[in-house]
Amino acid sequence: PGFYHLNALAENGCQDSATAHIAIDTLGPILSGSDDTLTCLKTQTTLLLFSSDSAQYSWQGPSNFTSNLKNPKVSIPGDYQVTATKQNGCKTNYLFHIFEDIVKPILQLNNDTLTCSKDSIKLKALNSDPASVLLWNGPNGFTSSVLNPYIKEPGIYSLISQSKNGCRDSASLT
Repeated sequence: PGFYHLNALAENGCQDSATAHIAIDTLGPILSGSDDTLTCLKTQTTLLLFSSDSAQYSWQGPSNFTSNLKNPKVSIPGDYQVTATKQNGCKTNYLFHIFEDIVKPILQLNNDTLTCSKDSIKLKALNSDPASVLLWNGPNGFTSSVLNPYIKEPGIYSLISQSKNGCRDSASLT
C-alpha cells in the first residue's frame, strides 16, 4: 500500500511522470443482530441483520433453510448463519439463535356437587403456570379471573388459562 511514482525519460530527453496510490481494502462487513423467540402468539420472526456495508447475503438454517435476502422471515427454531460478502470479496459470518417457547399451561379441574346443605362450592382448579391469565365462564353470565372462585349455580363451568407466551389450555367441569 502507499504511493508509487514513476518517472520516464525518453532517449530524446522528453520525460513524464505518474503517481499511483494503492489502497488496502481487506475488511469484511461488520454485522450485528439479535436473537429472538417464537411463541404461540409469535409463530414467525424476521432475522434482522444490521450491516456496516452493502453486501450479498447467504443464509443457512434448520430444515435446509436457505435465503439470499438481507432480512428473511423464519418460523422454525434453531441456529441461522449468514455469510455477508462485500464487493471486495471479504466475508463475515454471523449466527442468530431462534428459540421456541410454546409450553402451554396445564389445567386440572375437580368436579363437585351443590346440595341442600351445601348451597355454594369452591371450584377446584390447578394451573401449572401461576403467572397465566385466567378466565372462568359459567351459567347466567358468570365470569371470574380467580383460580378457585365460589359459585352458587349448577351448570357447566369452563376455564381458560393463557400464559405470557400466548399458549393456552382450557377445561370444563359440571
